[in-house]
Amino acid sequence: MFDTKAILFVTPSAIQGFSVRSEQATEVVNLPWTTENIGAVLGTARAALGRTVRLLVGEQFSYVATLFLSKDATYASPEEERRAVCDLAGKFIPENIAESAWDYQLLSLPDVDLGRPVQVVALVASFARVVAPAVKEAGFRVAATLPESCSVARLFADRDEPILLVYKSNLFFVAGVMRGVVLSSATSLQELTFESIESVAHFMRDRFSLVPSRILFVGSCTENDLMHFDRLKAQQAGFAIEFSEKNALVGLATKKDVSGDDASVLSIDLHAAESPEEVSSEQSSEGEAKTNERFRSHRLDERTRTERSAPEATNPPRISRRTTILAALFVLIALCGGVAIFFLKKKQSEVSNVRNAPAAVQSTAPLPDTVPLSGAESKEPPPVSQDESPTEPDPEVNPASFRVVLENGSGIRGAASRLREDLTKEGFVILNIRTAVSTQSVSFVRAKASVPEEFLDEIIGNAGLAVSLERRRDISDDAEEDVMVILGKDVASAL
Repeated sequence: MFDTKAILFVTPSAIQGFSVRSEQATEVVNLPWTTENIGAVLGTARAALGRTVRLLVGEQFSYVATLFLSKDATYASPEEERRAVCDLAGKFIPENIAESAWDYQLLSLPDVDLGRPVQVVALVASFARVVAPAVKEAGFRVAATLPESCSVARLFADRDEPILLVYKSNLFFVAGVMRGVVLSSATSLQELTFESIESVAHFMRDRFSLVPSRILFVGSCTENDLMHFDRLKAQQAGFAIEFSEKNALVGLATKKDVSGDDASVLSIDLHAAESPEEVSSEQSSEGEAKTNERFRSHRLDERTRTERSAPEATNPPRISRRTTILAALFVLIALCGGVAIFFLKKKQSEVSNVRNAPAAVQSTAPLPDTVPLSGAESKEPPPVSQDESPTEPDPEVNPASFRVVLENGSGIRGAASRLREDLTKEGFVILNIRTAVSTQSVSFVRAKASVPEEFLDEIIGNAGLAVSLERRRDISDDAEEDVMVILGKDVASAL
């Protein structure tokens, strides 16, 4: 007998409530939300849905990755195993998931011989810190929490063949799936094309040695949605095309394993994320501001953005014209003084040749809301050091010195291909391009320890990415590639 399940679905634009029974979903509430009104919206949803719900998380707010533990690794306790999985996920997910809410599940994939497979799902930290306390305050009891892709994929656990699932939410999503497990995923921001689907197939082949031959359109995908999809090209490439009315709501509603052993049950503990009340008084103001900024910077529909500032507890003080003029004069004087100091230091550096090393700026993961802010905080650039002999330029970086792999985790179709063209023109050696294991919020670079910083500076600059890009020295010496550039959602402005 199929019990009725209440589903709370959080997307970037709305919080929706559904009653699901016998694989039929009935919408009971649909309200737009922001970080300011989320409490009131969830209160309305609570009255409509009842206390116990299952939380379906929009794909934009989550990370999904299938990784591999060492076959020979043994762990003294479940806690030790969980720590090992967390450490492994840190090499692929551009956030410290230990500071958010996440879970894992050990898998059985006999067709994939890369180690002990493990599925990792995590919430974007800033999303969890906003939503988790609000859900708790509204009085909900969350029985299970999953991203969309995992909820859809589990409906096809009986498929032994690797398949490509295409489903439509706010955007189009393409997931490479095997026995109900998401192996890879990508997002198409504009339109659904055969190339965007094919890129996921290539990743499954290159990463897992699996060759999908079936494209399955699920949920609300219509013929109109496929206007840019070249069906003939797909068929010529050997893909069978199939349609299914199954959707993520039903996938989560029919989930039976909602409790049990940590390694065998995949369900995020929403309240594992640190709540705002747990943040120290010294950090609360800065932490809330940064969370809101990240949350507001990621809006799907750019045309509906409205420029508003973060809400204040009180009305801001009015600034008089006199104060404004005095402030402007102060800034002008400071600038003049800064110029004088710059030239003085420049003269001194010609004698002492003292170099200042630039400090790295850590990028933060953007998140959604209806109130956009200006993006990542900016830092003053480090002072430029002067060489003793201006006639001797720094040695040029040979772009062909190291081999590069590009991974597209931006969700933007063709981003890696476009970057490959640009970098190839500059002389860089691009071994391969592929789709990342999961969509990334921010770009980052992985490299061997032997790759000089100058080379990384050069490739990042030519790619049009931020100079503050995180750099991880975690590629093994025996790997074929020397550098890996993983593109995140933040490359939209560069492209």
